[in-house]
Amino acid sequence: MNKKLLTLSLIAIFTLGIFNFYSCDENETLDPDLETIKANAKGAYIVSDAFSVACNNANTASSRGDSDYPDGMTIENNPTGFVVTFKKDTELNGTKRTGKIIVVQTGKTWKVGSALTITFKDYIIDGETVSGSITAKFSETTQDYRLYKVAAVNLKTAANGEENVVNMTIDIKQTAGFDTPLTLSDDRYEINGGGEGTNADKENYKVAYAGIVVKGDCQWPMVGTIAITKDKTAPFTIDFDTDGENCNNEAKVNQGLISTTIKL
Repeated sequence: MNKKLLTLSLIAIFTLGIFNFYSCDENETLDPDLETIKANAKGAYIVSDAFSVACNNANTASSRGDSDYPDGMTIENNPTGFVVTFKKDTELNGTKRTGKIIVVQTGKTWKVGSALTITFKDYIIDGETVSGSITAKFSETTQDYRLYKVAAVNLKTAANGEENVVNMTIDIKQTAGFDTPLTLSDDRYEINGGGEGTNADKENYKVAYAGIVVKGDCQWPMVGTIAITKDKTAPFTIDFDTDGENCNNEAKVNQGLISTTIKL
């Protein structure tokens, strides 16, 4: 199973979810559309959690017995991938889960053209229903970089009558760490692309990612910007370049003439 492609999909999802601010200055008049931010953050956490469950458990499924998994959780390998199934309200990592995470691989691992598609079927985690799919494809390789394309199709989270939907296409260029495929700490990625969606207030928005740099030894983007536009809200940008390519959890949010520093 191509664990690198799973990792790349996780990077893309965490980038989507980086809008989970917790330290905006309440005295500022900045209004960066918190519903859209929370929608992305919520979906990002839920889906990345599902990726983590699939990756961490299925890669060792052949060497583990059923007793190694929580009651109600099963993993079935097949010629094209694997399926993680949770019976109703199966408890794992402090959450209750129901439904299936389906992973399908096409092409040979580490070869250009290989891809992983993760689909959620009747999947619920702590009352949040998740549906849709994400595909990560190994698109191109040179002596300087490897290019992966990640696409989300009708990725949806829903609960309590509220629904968040996103479609996105992101290019992830790996510029370091080629020779150590099982080690993430020396990896460096550049992320560009965009997407559009609908938040819980049924408002449409568009997101654009430009020059975002993520390294394997830091959980936060280091440089680059994310721009969000909506019909009813003034556009704003999130700028991660607060200290060059050094790891920190700060970013600047700019909206018109107003700017504030936030923690991620």
